[in-house]
Amino acid sequence: NDDNDTASGSTVSFKAAMGTTYYFAVDGVGNTEGDLSVRLEAGLSPPANDNFASALPAGSGFTTGRSTGATAQTGEPNHLGSTPDTGPTSSVWWNYTPLADSPVEINTLNSLFDTVLAVYTGTSIETLTLVARNDNSGGLQSRVRFNALFGQIYRIAVDGKNGAEGRITLQIIEPGPSRPPNDDFNTASDLANGTAASDSGSNLGATSEPGEPDQTASASAWWKWTAPATAKVEINTFGSDYDTTLGIYRGTDVGSLTSLGFNDNTGGAQSRVVFPAIVGETYYFAVGGFLGAEGNVTIDLQMRGSLVVWLQNFPSLVGPERGPDADKDGDGFTNLEEMAYGLSPLLFSRPGGPDPNASHAPAYTLGATELKIEYEIDPLYIDVAHNGGSPVTLRGETGASVSSLTFGPPDFVSGNRYRLTVPLDSSAARFLRVTVVDPN
Repeated sequence: NDDNDTASGSTVSFKAAMGTTYYFAVDGVGNTEGDLSVRLEAGLSPPANDNFASALPAGSGFTTGRSTGATAQTGEPNHLGSTPDTGPTSSVWWNYTPLADSPVEINTLNSLFDTVLAVYTGTSIETLTLVARNDNSGGLQSRVRFNALFGQIYRIAVDGKNGAEGRITLQIIEPGPSRPPNDDFNTASDLANGTAASDSGSNLGATSEPGEPDQTASASAWWKWTAPATAKVEINTFGSDYDTTLGIYRGTDVGSLTSLGFNDNTGGAQSRVVFPAIVGETYYFAVGGFLGAEGNVTIDLQMRGSLVVWLQNFPSLVGPERGPDADKDGDGFTNLEEMAYGLSPLLFSRPGGPDPNASHAPAYTLGATELKIEYEIDPLYIDVAHNGGSPVTLRGETGASVSSLTFGPPDFVSGNRYRLTVPLDSSAARFLRVTVVDPN
């Protein structure tokens, strides 16, 4: 630590193990020298605001404290919201009552350890309702924003990530930045329901809302789009002026969304996701900021080619069989995945063996010890390929012809073909499902 308690003094706190010798180094900033006064306080008692019932008041501006020696209570929620639930470790509490309806920011940006921050309403530890929570919006520190209501008592919990403890600087900013109009899922901005759409906006002042997927919950703004046809769709944030995150979701309620894809840093600091869309379905796009980053958003959507006209080609697919996760023939590939490669979702399809789909499947060569499959794969998404836990070798080609594949380090070029080499066990007809892993 440097300059924590005074203009020139320093403070550190840590958990000491009995019988262990510790060494303390005191230096001078800029080679300065002088007299020292060093104080060691062992056996710290829990802080005064260790428990929910003993929360201290906090208002606009800065409030300091410590979590060293703090404990968790029975019934206390997991402020991180992680899965599996790691539970609270060393939390301390403050109460905050706004003097007016206003957007509010609460942060721990000047604290000296890896914090977790959560805000609740409720009258007891067992009846808390989450308002907002965050981990790592500012490096290792935390920040939340929400619309505060006059007279409402908000319960602020500051915990340590993985048991971390230390000095806390809590800041409450009122009024905080105004929220963008599409801050919440229910106020998502509409993209034109065409084959191409674009929009611009900002996530400055954006907040997370209860139930929002954690991967995009930091400073997220929302858009929505209804597919005019069944097709492969690309959406990106290229042109935004900050480090974006992008999540694609389907559902009618923010607390029960199905994720269709997530990306960070495909195009420099910007994001891109390609996903299969179904005619008539509405999709929601959350644009957030990496570690709470904020700025101007540019969002662009393009349909990249129709997969199939469902009614014409597969009239027997009805009801739930038309869903994005449906697998008509039960072979482990969804109907959309099979149609994307020209296969029939009504038939069992796998490389090798008697299969009506084989003539339309990606080119493959089945050997005694490996299977070689040739696909057109966008190299932007290639990092690792695997079949379950088994490694898959990826080979590139030097020309347009599949016959010119070279078995050396792949030279990834968009539109070229690539060969996946999959090791086989003793069963040459073993069912395979190869996954190509997005490097981001």
